[in-house]
Amino acid sequence: KAVRLPRRYDYYIFLDDDVTLTSVRDFEAKCLKWRPAVAVPGAGIHLPTQLPPDYTKETEALKITSYAALFNAYHHDVFFNSLVLPYWDGQDEFSWWSSQLYAIYLAQIF
Repeated sequence: KAVRLPRRYDYYIFLDDDVTLTSVRDFEAKCLKWRPAVAVPGAGIHLPTQLPPDYTKETEALKITSYAALFNAYHHDVFFNSLVLPYWDGQDEFSWWSSQLYAIYLAQIF
């Protein structure tokens, strides 16, 4: 449906229905500042196991290669011009996690 919208947005956000947002404007501001291809909010679930040596609590952005599907923001270039989306659901009968796994792999090479 989003592809047929009359307006093109900078980011298209996908989130699970049980996600509670505390600071939408802060997340939006960081997306617009850093302009990542795929953005996820800063949370323990998204942090890499090996943090960079200069990482502090004040670090605004990190490059990550794996993330959970519960909250993702895709830049319009990824949304419209890549293989990352739409999700490939060809193995959903095996595991509904597969579609996100393929999206993560494809985002790593985008």
